[in-house]
Formats: sequence, C-alpha cells, structure tokens
Amino acid sequence: MFKPIQSTTVYGDADWVAYLLGRPEYPSSLYNIIRAHHAKHGNGKWNRIVDIGSGIGVALTGFAEDFEVLHVSDPSASNLHKACRFLTTWMQCHGAKATLEFSQSEGEFADQLVGYSSSDMVICAVAAHFMDPDGLVQSASNMLRPGGTLAIFTYMHPSFPNQSRAFTEAYLDSLMSSIISSSRDNSKASSVLWQAMSRMYCGGGGQDNVPLPAKLLTKRHRYHINASQGEMTCQGKALKYLPAGVDLPPVRISPSEKIIALESGEDAGGDGWTFEMNKKSLFDFIATVGKPIGEEDNEEVLASYATFGKIFDEECPSGFTLARWPCKIAIGTRK
Repeated sequence: MFKPIQSTTVYGDADWVAYLLGRPEYPSSLYNIIRAHHAKHGNGKWNRIVDIGSGIGVALTGFAEDFEVLHVSDPSASNLHKACRFLTTWMQCHGAKATLEFSQSEGEFADQLVGYSSSDMVICAVAAHFMDPDGLVQSASNMLRPGGTLAIFTYMHPSFPNQSRAFTEAYLDSLMSSIISSSRDNSKASSVLWQAMSRMYCGGGGQDNVPLPAKLLTKRHRYHINASQGEMTCQGKALKYLPAGVDLPPVRISPSEKIIALESGEDAGGDGWTFEMNKKSLFDFIATVGKPIGEEDNEEVLASYATFGKIFDEECPSGFTLARWPCKIAIGTRK
C-alpha cells in the first residue's frame, strides 16, 4: 500500500488524539471557499484530490464526498498507517465511498509518486511551513491537470478577545517554551523546526512566503481570515522567541494577486473560526507541537505551564475562553 522513500519529518509520530482535541476543527466555511473556487475557475472535474503533508488526513474529510479518489501523501510511514485507519473508519461512519491512496514522500517530491497531471485538486493543510515553498508549489502544480486547483492553508495561534494581554502572553510562553524544549535534544529537528517557524512568522504571519507563480497558476487569490488579530498575535509576540541567527524569509505575495479579507462574525467565509475552548484543550494543542504535558522536567517550561494555568483559572472561572483563530488560504488554478 505504501511506497516508501527515504524521508524525515519533525512530527512523524505525533499524538494525533491530543491534536484533534486541541486544534481548531476545520469549519465548513473553509471547504466552501475552496470548493467554490474549483467550481467557478476549475476544470469541472472532481476525480482525484491529493493532500500533501497530510498527517493522518484530517483535512481530506471535508472533501470525501466531492472526489472519487483521496490521495494521502506524507513523509512519515507512521502517519500513513494512522491515516489509513483514521480515514477508513471516518468514511465508514459517514458513508463516504471514495477510494483511498497513499504515498510516502516529502512534499517537494510528492509528484514523483503521485504522478504528473494526474489530479484535479491538491491541498496542503498547516504543513507548508515545513517545506521549501518553491519546491512545494512546483510539486503540487506538476500533479495538477490543467484547470486543477491548488489550495494551501494554515491557521495560526489564536487570540483571546475576552481575555487580558497577560493571558495571551502566558499562552504563547507555554506554547513556545514547549516547542523550544522539544527541539533541544535533536539538532536536526531543531534546525527544521526553527526554519519552519521563521516561515510561519514572516510578513503578517501564516504562509506569506508561499508563492503563487503567475507562470504556473491563474486566478490567484489569498483569503486572510481574522488576519488583523493573527498578525498582532503571531507577528508581534511570537517573533521574540526565534533564536538569534534565524532570519525571516521574504514575503512572496504578488501585487497582482487578489486578497480577500474576512472576519468571523461579519463574513460567512469567516464562520467557524471563533469558538469556546477549555484549559485542557489548549494544553492538548501545546502538547502536540511541543513536549507532552507532564513529561518535561525543565523548570522554565513547567513554570510557564503553571503560570498560564493560573491565569486561565483567574480569568475564566467558567472553565472556558473564547478563542479566535486566524487562517490564511492561498489558492490558484493550474494553467
């Protein structure tokens, strides 16, 4: 089932149970934006979709009833085996009939196994920052048939509109100290991680360094959902955690691209990105990108956990807080 090649990944054996509990669930509005773009500008075909850097394939569930074939591409054999179980179970529960395919590859070379001009849509969900942006876009474009849709999207750190500045800073301290600690024991993983973080934080945060080349794509649109809050949180606060010597890559947004700004509570395209979370779900998310809570003996990290937990309890006596997640979508149609 899996055709392996030699590859590495930072999150090759992630705790996906904790991730699913702590991450924002992809709202229907996200899928509607991508689906509408393909319906309006695409080739009219819904045969095959490829998810690059798929993890266990969560992002594909929103397209399971649209396409005949769902192709999962990831560098990790462990992730692919988990994706097979997860998607098979999900499809059985939801009555989806699509055929599942799998290939093991780094995203920049996924086209070599997926095949050239073989797919009608390629997505990359919350993974582009771990790949060379030019290699990713070229690989994805190679897979697409003319009129196929490329959609690269990511969410960023949430803001907390009902909480204090200290609350947000304590959350980021916990998140970033956990990430830093998790990378200390592996110099290669550390290098990859900080390169990925620098890509995530350049420009207004998200994936502003991912190009949509005019020579490959037309109808190049970028959707910035809750981006004003995302820029404040991601760019203004998280940047201070990057180690010295880690340079931010250039912003790759072309003036000829169409930018659509959407806000939760104001635009239908922004629906579903603001919702209540409890303390456990926020710590579950921290655990998926850093070290699992309770398995870290670093005093600085433990102190940051304790500080955030204390502020959460003080400011959120109900046990819940409102989290507003920024999301960016880069989308285009293959020429």
